[in-house]
Amino acid sequence: MDYLASPYQTAKYVAPLDTVFNFQNRRAIVVEGHEDAIMTFTAVADLAAIVARSVDYEGEWPEISGISGNRVTVARVIEIGEKIRGMFGISTAEVRVLDVY
Repeated sequence: MDYLASPYQTAKYVAPLDTVFNFQNRRAIVVEGHEDAIMTFTAVADLAAIVARSVDYEGEWPEISGISGNRVTVARVIEIGEKIRGMFGISTAEVRVLDVY
């Protein structure tokens, strides 16, 4: 989730990284036909808290575990951005699958 604040650094050890969402300049790139694709965003502080709790855990570790942040669609991220920053310019990208052997 911290990457959405680019170009601002929100966590000490996570450098800003440009993504398909550019809130500062109100732009986004969307893969054609994938507006409803679900993305998961987890804040670095939340991940660090889970790691710290896991290290201190005195019980038996579960065989399967995990962490999941906020699950939202690409369209919803843009909708939130527009509520906060104003209208976004949306570029669409086409994805081509290549057969590589």
